[in-house]
Amino acid sequence: MIRLLLTGAGLRVLALLASAAIGFFLTPFMIHRLGDQLYGLWVLVASFSATYNVLDLGLSSAVGRFAAVAVSRSDYDGMNRYVNTALVIYCGLGAAVLGAAGVLTFWASTFANTPEEVDLLTVLIVIVGTEFALSFPLRAIAGAVGAKLRFDVISGIQIGFRVLSAGITVMVLLAGHGLITLALVGLALGILRGVVWFLAVRRVIPQIRIAPRMATRTAAGVLFSFGVFTFIAQVGDMVRFRIDNFVIGGFLGAAAITHYAIGAILVGFYQKTVAAIMGVLNPVFAQLHGQNDLAAMQRTVLLGMRVAVSLACFIAFGLIAWGAPFIERWMGPAYLDAYPCLVVLCSALTLAFWQSPSYSAVCGRAQHQGLSLLIAAESVANLICSLIFVRMWGILGVALGTALPMVVVKLTFQPWITCRVMQIPIPRYVWVLSRAVLNAILALLIPAALTYWLIRPTYASLLLTGVLSAAAYFPLVGMLNLTAGERTRILAALLPKLAATRTES
Repeated sequence: MIRLLLTGAGLRVLALLASAAIGFFLTPFMIHRLGDQLYGLWVLVASFSATYNVLDLGLSSAVGRFAAVAVSRSDYDGMNRYVNTALVIYCGLGAAVLGAAGVLTFWASTFANTPEEVDLLTVLIVIVGTEFALSFPLRAIAGAVGAKLRFDVISGIQIGFRVLSAGITVMVLLAGHGLITLALVGLALGILRGVVWFLAVRRVIPQIRIAPRMATRTAAGVLFSFGVFTFIAQVGDMVRFRIDNFVIGGFLGAAAITHYAIGAILVGFYQKTVAAIMGVLNPVFAQLHGQNDLAAMQRTVLLGMRVAVSLACFIAFGLIAWGAPFIERWMGPAYLDAYPCLVVLCSALTLAFWQSPSYSAVCGRAQHQGLSLLIAAESVANLICSLIFVRMWGILGVALGTALPMVVVKLTFQPWITCRVMQIPIPRYVWVLSRAVLNAILALLIPAALTYWLIRPTYASLLLTGVLSAAAYFPLVGMLNLTAGERTRILAALLPKLAATRTES
């Protein structure tokens, strides 16, 4: 299982790197082609589409969790009941997405400056909303694939469609077409993606049966009883990470969204990298719970925290130490006002990412109510602070409004709730986390020295500094934050022949 998880995590990171590389070239290309105002509208539409995730109602995590429990018990009839029940529900939720898109069109004039932009934004909301609605049923299929720990399949599909979408985007803009054509292309690719998903799930899980008649009210009740609190957390996450663009657009205009988005894109890469690696633990916790192995869950969450700290500290260091020269070279000096926002958001998110396995663990035990309500409370404080601070400090105020509640929650309430649910003594939890952080800081001394001597606002300097820093950091932090047994098991999963040779010697 370790090898499957590491392979899946590696491919998820590869998919993320491919997406980041595409975004690296595509973002400035689109901004220069479209201009700040139109690109800001495109980002705004993407933010609108992200709000549709609220209509997921927590079902994606629920179907993944209960499908994983069923798989751990070789109960494929149970897996099929949950998957098909979710599929039927998602079809209805897709229709709700179309209705939500229709409602959002009435707000288009709030974010556009001219009647032409209002019309454009209205059409984009409808097209992108349709694409999102058609993608909803695929979440049930993805839950089944994830329950089998086949993240390699998920990542392969993501990479293929991301590359295809980027290539078509470039061709469309070079041909002189605009945002409506881009949205229509996205809709067509979404339909094709659905076909590929259905073919893939039949190959990966021979036991799968796509039969809506297998849906049951009992399974729906189980999914909703678990998903309701995940839904609360999803709403909180939407407010925390998506409402910023609406606040900025409403107070400062669409052009300001573009500048804020530069920092947000880099922070989003950070967030997705941690999620790509640590997200493979979600079905693992569910399977361990299905086997009633609390001790293994406790060991896994503490190991996961040490890995999360090691990973998050390096990425956060890179964004803060190399962020300004990177933005200057990537987008130009005019966009350096995004750097303070990047530092503020990155610092706060690092505290959250250190404990990222904890939410997966409490969800695995189906006792995530407390953390979900905590996320919701944090999101309300986020919105209030952002609305106050945007008037005083502009886009930096919005970043501060997001960061301050997050810091308070992650340093106080989350450790207490996690320890109570997982039955881990608080002193042990704090010791493991603190020691991992101190070890990571120690391992960052060499990257800090390399940055001082090498960093310049050029791609060559940034690449050289990043590669040398990673080469110095990860072996050292692995020695400090992983036991000898853990390193051996990871090596055996990645390089089985080499590990066997070392064992024999």
